[in-house]
Amino acid sequence: MIQHFIIPALFILAAFLLYYPLERATAITRFRKTDAGYFLDMEYALLALLLGPLVWKIFIHTGLPWPGLKADASPHLHAAGKHLPALLGFPLTLFVYDAVNAVRHRIFHMRRLWGFHSVHHSAEDVNWISGFRFHPFESVVTIMIRLTVLALLYATGIASAGIVVAAVIFIYFYNSFIHTNCHWTFGPLQRLLASPVYHRWHHSPDAAAMDKNFAGIFPVIDMAMGTYYMPQDRLPLISGLTGGQNGYPESFWRQCAYPFRRAKSGS
Repeated sequence: MIQHFIIPALFILAAFLLYYPLERATAITRFRKTDAGYFLDMEYALLALLLGPLVWKIFIHTGLPWPGLKADASPHLHAAGKHLPALLGFPLTLFVYDAVNAVRHRIFHMRRLWGFHSVHHSAEDVNWISGFRFHPFESVVTIMIRLTVLALLYATGIASAGIVVAAVIFIYFYNSFIHTNCHWTFGPLQRLLASPVYHRWHHSPDAAAMDKNFAGIFPVIDMAMGTYYMPQDRLPLISGLTGGQNGYPESFWRQCAYPFRRAKSGS
């Protein structure tokens, strides 16, 4: 069982080695070495390390097709010869996933589910490891949606097994990248790909930025939903919940319990 945790652990290590020095060189706000929030994000990273393999174990028993399973595991496996060329299949796979996930993201901003998603927005210093700060419930939902979308794209022939694997790796690293504390906007390409500044606006308590920029890869999805926001005259220098933290719990376990306490109190 332990071998299932090795690859996620290596992913986290690789993200640290790649993005930590990048943030140090191009930080948009004060470069954060270590503080209480950083260690809290590490706890969520460890949670992600545990949840990924466990959710995968559950997923493979759903009957959905998935690359690498035995051919007799599902009668719908392998649409052989129908896969699109990688140059088309890979970006299309990313786009379909990002569109579905943007809708999922927007739903978690609604009142009934906001208590869970507020955990992610409680980070006052957004950086690469903040991308792991998600309530366990939301993490499980997100992972299941990701696996389901990719499995269906594979089954329909849009994505080959190689494209699916490449998409999983890309999604993981790009999610960490858009959370980096970097001042990159991508200039003329900012409407083509989500940048760290683009996603940082999503974490801004600025009233104009509220409920904006749900897409994690392609801003055109937000344009289609009417939720695109990318001002050219300033940068998002403050992150966190609207109106400050307002007594928001700062420990891992209290944050995990927060959505249930919030629902009980009716707030």
